[in-house]
Amino acid sequence: MKGTLLVVDDEKGIRETLKNLLEDEGYYVKTADSIESTKRLIQAEYFHAVILDVWLPDGDGISFLSQIKTYLPDTSIIVITGHGKVEHAVKAIKGGAYDFIEKPFSMERLLLTVERAVQEVLRKRAEKTDEDELIGNSILKLFLNSRRP
Repeated sequence: MKGTLLVVDDEKGIRETLKNLLEDEGYYVKTADSIESTKRLIQAEYFHAVILDVWLPDGDGISFLSQIKTYLPDTSIIVITGHGKVEHAVKAIKGGAYDFIEKPFSMERLLLTVERAVQEVLRKRAEKTDEDELIGNSILKLFLNSRRP
């Protein structure tokens, strides 16, 4: 498995198409159709990347970015929209989005963006794990050295 993804879009056809495409590429994929269903999923599971539509039936995806980052701070968020405006793209990137892609998009571009986003998350997590291990080993050495007579 390459990574765990969440596709959030109000259009069932887009959710299913992206889910099938991404699963064929080796990703584990969950889908959601609203902010509320997304909240339940991100509180219960970890996702390497979230593909998030701007317009959802219960709110604005760009405004929802910060809430996703609260639960999944290391997760890459790729914002997609069929109503692309420069101000939306700027707001999404400033809000912490990894990338902003307008519909209709090239599946190749989406796959490349997802792959890069997941790789970045995995790299950051590996660095963090190495850092935590180094700190833990240093503390253990200090503790063991302090116990010597």
